[in-house]
Amino acid sequence: MFDAQIAAGNGRFKGIRHQTGWDADPGIRNVRTDPTPELTRDKTFRAGFAELARRDLTFDAWLYHPQLASGASAAEKIALFSGTAKRVYRLG
Repeated sequence: MFDAQIAAGNGRFKGIRHQTGWDADPGIRNVRTDPTPELTRDKTFRAGFAELARRDLTFDAWLYHPQLASGASAAEKIALFSGTAKRVYRLG
């Protein structure tokens, strides 16, 4: 999918934004994508995240503050193993 987006973008496709905002408190509305708790710790999610790094694409994460540790953990693990220098991680 990323390769098709890159080709169709003619150099303009630089990365993705994903809404992962989730909270157990019923008074806090989860984002419209209805993510699961701990989505950024999921193996499938991390495999997709690694595909971004392989293509030198950016990732913009939309998280709630209690999720920052797991989101940062995902970013750090991918950064350690990817060999790709250019990245943007905007958490918040």
